[in-house]
Amino acid sequence: MEGIRDVIKKILAHAVNAPSGNNSQPWKFEVRGNKIYVFNISDGDITPYNFDQKGSYIAHGALIENISIIAGKYGYEVKTELFPDKNNLDNVAIITLEKGVAKKDPLFDYIVNRATNRRVYQKIPLKPEHKSEILKIEGEIVNGGKIVLIEDSGEIEKLAESLALHERLIFENKMIHNIVFSSILWSEKENFEKRKGLYIKTKFPDTPSFLLPLMKIFKKWSVVKILNKIGFPEKIHKQSAASCISSSALCAILVNSEENVNFLKGGRLLQRIWLTATKLGLSIQPMTGIPYLARRIFSGNSEGFSPEQVTLIKQADTIIDGIFNMDKKKIIMIFRLGYDTKAPVKTSKLLPKIAFIE
Repeated sequence: MEGIRDVIKKILAHAVNAPSGNNSQPWKFEVRGNKIYVFNISDGDITPYNFDQKGSYIAHGALIENISIIAGKYGYEVKTELFPDKNNLDNVAIITLEKGVAKKDPLFDYIVNRATNRRVYQKIPLKPEHKSEILKIEGEIVNGGKIVLIEDSGEIEKLAESLALHERLIFENKMIHNIVFSSILWSEKENFEKRKGLYIKTKFPDTPSFLLPLMKIFKKWSVVKILNKIGFPEKIHKQSAASCISSSALCAILVNSEENVNFLKGGRLLQRIWLTATKLGLSIQPMTGIPYLARRIFSGNSEGFSPEQVTLIKQADTIIDGIFNMDKKKIIMIFRLGYDTKAPVKTSKLLPKIAFIE
């Protein structure tokens, strides 16, 4: 008979197929009997997007949702306590496994298939039955946030211009540039061996394979500075906006306040949406770079940005917030939804770090 330790190993090895900023996978685990202590690695994601660990908390929420889905397959029910130690916010959850009846969640099979798809999508409307299935998820995570879908082409165009500013900043801001290009895995071998960072074919899926090795030249800021003089960032901005406009819809997850627990619940909601979308044949690409940078800047920390860039980020964030946020809630995630005939390329994941405590 399989022991609880072996079951937990299987659950966590499956559960780490969750999204995280730059594929940073900022988690580790301690196991005491039937209890899984989930810890945030606070220096796991040191990008400016992860202000006050909010991005990592979203990733942990997605991880926790995976655990909840997977446990049923092995005959366990889960009891989850979020931020159990108010003096240690790195302990994001204690998950207790209690023996029950084996029940496979319909979303179980899609956990390993979920991936980010940055390609240009087919420009077709969201099917009504797909829209309905996405929106009903809002009630499946208790106090997990509000789902807002934007399908109007005019509003999508306005949002696309603002959201795509982030791609322009990759080539105009040295700090952002270095973060993005230092995290890229440049070959299938690197993707398989390192399993942390963004696989080049995932980051730039529409680029012909024979050109991908040549893109290493963009790692050099001196080269990028030359490209800036001939308007390269503006071209990237337009291409990214065009990809965004190809979406069937843009979606946001909003919460009532920026309490840490809301980011965990919002992450659970995100993962459930993403798995449902995968089941329905829909593609997803998160596009929350500008709101994340704006959160940091509005807090008073604009280090690494020029005054002009600060103004552009604030202006773009105001447009984004004005379209999505009619109820004056807090946007914690934005992503585009659409249909693509090709399966996305997946970035590999590390095996979980688990310490078994007697």
